[in-house]
Formats: sequence, C-alpha cells, structure tokens
Amino acid sequence: MAADDSTKPAPIVSSEPKGMPAIPYLDEKGASQRLDASKHKLTILHFWATWCGPCVVELPELDKVAAAYKDKGLEVVPLALDGGNMQKIRDFYAAHHITHLSANYDESNTALRAVKAKGLPFTVFINSKGQEIARAKGWIEWDTKASKDFLAKALK
Repeated sequence: MAADDSTKPAPIVSSEPKGMPAIPYLDEKGASQRLDASKHKLTILHFWATWCGPCVVELPELDKVAAAYKDKGLEVVPLALDGGNMQKIRDFYAAHHITHLSANYDESNTALRAVKAKGLPFTVFINSKGQEIARAKGWIEWDTKASKDFLAKALK
C-alpha cells in the first residue's frame, strides 16, 4: 500500500448514501471488532500508517477534530496498517500527543480492501444508518472552512 505523496490536500468527495461492507478490525488489546456507526451521527473511518508521511502530519490534526466534535455525535475510528504492531502505534500516539483517538489496526488489510481504498491516508465518512456518504483519497486539511462546513452539515 503506497502513501499518497500529494503535496495538495485531498477534497472530501460527497456521494449519495450507499451501503457499507462489514468492517472488521482489531482494537488495542487485539480483540476482534466490527465497525458500528449506528451509535453516532457521523463516523470517520481513517486508514493510516506510521510510515506514511502525509499520515504522520494528518493524524494529530484528526485527533483535534475528534476532541472538538465528540460531543456533537462524531466518532473517529483510525485503523493503522502497521502489521498489527500495537507498540509502534502506541509509541506514535505518545510521540505526537494523540489522546482522543483509539488505537486500532487492520492487521491483514481486510477493512482496507472492503472499502476499496487505494493509497494512504484514506478516509470514509459513514452516517448513523451505516451508509458511506463521502470519502477522501489522501490527506485532509481538517482546519479549513470546507472541512468544517462538511462536518457541521454531516453532524446535523
């Protein structure tokens, strides 16, 4: 899986709501989980890796988004593609002061393949009905008016 080397941020591309496949992943303790978007107005499923340059820059910003919008119905589910190396993920979180994101991973890239992602970072936006409503291929500039407007609309 290649990192997106783009120097430009990726747009959030909205789509008509469409069904999502089952998204399996492993949590911080290595326990199997399945994505459940029904408990939140909006779920951000974010694929990243510690070796991905754009991901390293973006993930701390996504942590800020998770903190700012958690009381508004947002859930962020980051899935690392570091081969199940949870210590590497924990070390990354500590080094980058990430405190509002859970540590999860997609050990065999099953979830990544399920959403037909190409490149990293890759983000899928899911409504409370479990439907994909948007995606972004590449890093997102979270602190822009366009990103904030998208989140505000999706969280209504």
